[in-house]
Amino acid sequence: MERYWMASAVVREGDRLLLVQNRWRTVGTHWFLPGGRMEPGESALDAVVREVAEETGLEIAVEDLAYVQDNFNREMETQFLYLVFAGRVVGGTLRVPEDDPYVVDVRWVPVAEVGRYVTWPAYRDPLLEYLAGRHRRYYVNRDAGLK
Repeated sequence: MERYWMASAVVREGDRLLLVQNRWRTVGTHWFLPGGRMEPGESALDAVVREVAEETGLEIAVEDLAYVQDNFNREMETQFLYLVFAGRVVGGTLRVPEDDPYVVDVRWVPVAEVGRYVTWPAYRDPLLEYLAGRHRRYYVNRDAGLK
């Protein structure tokens, strides 16, 4: 089973949340928090700041660890460990990157509508719990295939 360490950010401005729409050859198009894979030797904090800047054009300051999400996909024989941080915008301009074939849209979404955008249950449910203020620090999903 392949393992991937991921760093993502919950970035809010008022009643809006920053989301990124990704397109993959294997699973199609889905909305997620901005973030991505940690590079070898890179800290999770450095990775989330870099990934948010690459995917959205925005610079963030990390405020806290929001939660950890441990997703196993038996069908694809993968494990994705997400370190999800809370952050705030400190600079930059929102834009879709021209040189990233996976990012197809970036936008601020009303928090009340996040569940309509983020539809993958294994990823959506912990996020919605966090946004509602009733989250745990660690989530594990042993069948986290994209459905």
